[in-house]
Amino acid sequence: MKEMGGYIDITARDFQAIYRLAHRLALKRLMGAVRAGDLMTREVVFVARTTPQAVATGIAAIYLTKTLHPPGGATALIAVIGGDKIHHLCFFYALMPVGLGAVVMLVALLVNNIPRGRKYPEFWL
Repeated sequence: MKEMGGYIDITARDFQAIYRLAHRLALKRLMGAVRAGDLMTREVVFVARTTPQAVATGIAAIYLTKTLHPPGGATALIAVIGGDKIHHLCFFYALMPVGLGAVVMLVALLVNNIPRGRKYPEFWL
């Protein structure tokens, strides 16, 4: 490295050396200060054997109906591993978001088709 009036001219090799030193020191500091127990704030959740089947069935159903949406698998997963409040909702847990989404789509359909020059959606299927 050489200093040139107001800034330091640094080569790629110098940058790599500084980066490696900072990385090594950061790892050393983290390993000495942080324990796994400090990072884990919740209990480990053990899933039932039916959990993968529930998620796979949910994804297969939305794939076959060509309505694939990534949160669909998460909804099935949460329905299985959720706590007592989720289990108490039974099928309403899945039906409420779908029902509310359908109501919102109907409102959008009605509002967007009120003006004569507008058509929503432009095409079906």
